[in-house]
Amino acid sequence: MAGDCITVTLENHMSADPDDLPGYNALPMIVNHFNANQVKPSRNVGLHAQLVEYNLFNSDGMNVGFNPLQTAAPGGSVTYHWYAGKID
Repeated sequence: MAGDCITVTLENHMSADPDDLPGYNALPMIVNHFNANQVKPSRNVGLHAQLVEYNLFNSDGMNVGFNPLQTAAPGGSVTYHWYAGKID
């Protein structure tokens, strides 16, 4: 609801080593001798909210630059704080 502060805790229950299936056709061949099999999927998860306000430094849900980690590793959790704003 408008004006509410929202706190969400995301828990990562993925296994530490999920299957990495072959994917020769998942990514187009933009660079010679490079395909999707050379990209390992991340085991970390995060939430990126839209239409709410939040601190980019700790509640954006992405690991970017020198900001602290904002995703949860397998077995871990992360808490986000969002603000739903006001309707004028």
